[in-house]
Amino acid sequence: MSPEPATAAAPRREPHISVSALQMYQRCPQQYEFRYLKGLRIPPGVAQIRGRAFHEGIAHNFRQKVDSRVDLPVDEVQGATAEKVDAEFAGEVFLLPDERSVGLSNLRGATKDAAVRMIGVHHEQIAPAIQPTLVERSITLRPDPAKFPINITGILDLADEQDFIRDNKTGSKTPNKDAAEKSQQLTMYALLFRALTGRQERGVALDTVVMTEKGNLSTNIQESRRDGADIEALKARLSVTLAAIKTGIFPPTNPDSWWCSEKWCGYWDDVCPFGRKGGGAR
Repeated sequence: MSPEPATAAAPRREPHISVSALQMYQRCPQQYEFRYLKGLRIPPGVAQIRGRAFHEGIAHNFRQKVDSRVDLPVDEVQGATAEKVDAEFAGEVFLLPDERSVGLSNLRGATKDAAVRMIGVHHEQIAPAIQPTLVERSITLRPDPAKFPINITGILDLADEQDFIRDNKTGSKTPNKDAAEKSQQLTMYALLFRALTGRQERGVALDTVVMTEKGNLSTNIQESRRDGADIEALKARLSVTLAAIKTGIFPPTNPDSWWCSEKWCGYWDDVCPFGRKGGGAR
């Protein structure tokens, strides 16, 4: 697959595949069909809103730092994070049964508090060492259609002046030691970065802020590298996935999988025939 120069993200009507779509298909082809073929969108849940707000805080700071080379005051970054939480809760929110009894107002407050604390730790412990060059950059790669039939799209979280590609995450526990090494998302970022810039990145990094259930905060930074074999393996996964999608057969995942549950799948309760209605775990 020989890429052409990358451009700004193409209109959504163009056939495309992203790493998030690939990962969803790998988890559960049935879920992929609901989301990408039938267009059944599930509103964001509380954890997803917290993650979105965290990313907004980072982007708010780093967009201006590209030129200023100085971090914003922490209260401004936390303010942007809090505003994103409010904006998300102003729309529809997917709530689990145990969250419904808490009430939206209380959930919004708890989510805002967590996101603001997490972005504060990122701003203090991670942001000062990073000079960004690309922030939240939408990229579309248009391969040779004879070799790969649709566009490859993605949003590059962050690239720094050392040509490290960085992915920002939040979590409730420290990532596995090989998380950056195995990350398909970082491999996709490397593919898109090379197409956009015409050069190879120096490395990839996974920057995670962890908040435990008890509210304890910590950071975890992992660095790794990508070579030609990693890129080719990703292209092969994309090609095989597209071939499988073309068959029109979307089997359900293993019901023992942790993501096949009410907590982790918005389709499980009343959409998926293999979830609650289909005799899934109660």
